[in-house]
Amino acid sequence: MNRTGRRSFLLAALATGVALATPVGRAFAATPPTVDGSLNLRDIGGYPVGSSSVVRRGLVYRSGTLSLLTDKGVGQLAALGLTEVVDFRTASEVATQGPDRLPAGVKRVSTPIGDPPAAAAHLATGSPDPKQLAIYQGYVSNASWRAGYADTVRRLLDGAQRPMLYHDSAGAHRAGWLTAVLFTTIGMSKAQVYAEYLESNDALGGTYAYPEYLDAAFARADQDFGSFHDFLTIGLGLTPPQITRLSTVLLTSA
Repeated sequence: MNRTGRRSFLLAALATGVALATPVGRAFAATPPTVDGSLNLRDIGGYPVGSSSVVRRGLVYRSGTLSLLTDKGVGQLAALGLTEVVDFRTASEVATQGPDRLPAGVKRVSTPIGDPPAAAAHLATGSPDPKQLAIYQGYVSNASWRAGYADTVRRLLDGAQRPMLYHDSAGAHRAGWLTAVLFTTIGMSKAQVYAEYLESNDALGGTYAYPEYLDAAFARADQDFGSFHDFLTIGLGLTPPQITRLSTVLLTSA
């Protein structure tokens, strides 16, 4: 399938009329970078944490597939100065959508997470999808998926891997959960964590992300590990110094 065919397939799977664009109108962050052909791409920086800190800009990005970038988009992506791109898509997703189109010198790390329920995971719905709720619980309960998230966090802590971008197909779910984990770990308010997560709906032109999805994952973390902190230490295998270092890496003075 050529790029035009992949573009048509992905758009049909997401929803009729969805534009390949970045979201607009973020309350606390910088204007999303313009990358032609990208899907749901944004800098996670710019959000306040407490009264005196803000998430660093230009350090970590999240997005949907990068397989549809135009030549111009590849050049615009290069301008972000990325060192590494972590791809959460499964082999079947990559085969259908095509490989990432990356600038020369940017390393792609294949970290398959999840088992999206075919096109259903990418359709806008009027209420939370029970299958997707189960997948969010799996982000916590599935040891292999946890290992993928843990590896990505450790890569983020390694200065040689930054700036970095992580992505899945649409940029809403797998990338959304990791961003929620990062933000919760560094002490961001629940309201702001959820607000950032729901921005994917603006970017995708429909309701794909529901608060109930994050609720399901956080509840499963409490159920399986006793607390979110124990999910980090036992579930993801992060040490207390690594957890502390996340704040050092991601935060700067407001």
